[in-house]
Amino acid sequence: MTTMASALRSPSTPAKTQGRLVFVGRQQAEKGDVHGRVDAASLGRSLHQVGSCYSSVGQFAEALPWFERAVATAEKGDVHGRVDAASLRTTREALNHALNALVKK
Repeated sequence: MTTMASALRSPSTPAKTQGRLVFVGRQQAEKGDVHGRVDAASLGRSLHQVGSCYSSVGQFAEALPWFERAVATAEKGDVHGRVDAASLRTTREALNHALNALVKK
């Protein structure tokens, strides 16, 4: 059985399919667990992945709101309020890359 993560990493999975898988993952992350608790760190990673999908195909305007939400969510930290500084920095860099790509157009 193929997992979502392995399908995303596979070079044979089309970008459109990867984007759909990430979108479904984001929807699940926003719903939270059975008690409705949302892990902001996990949600931030999912939002970042959606932005990355758009960015990887040159759709930087579409990527921006996803990266912006990812930054805002990552700043909240995990369920214990701990912020992963490296992950936050990576998402901010992706946001800056998308902004710079739009300015150059």
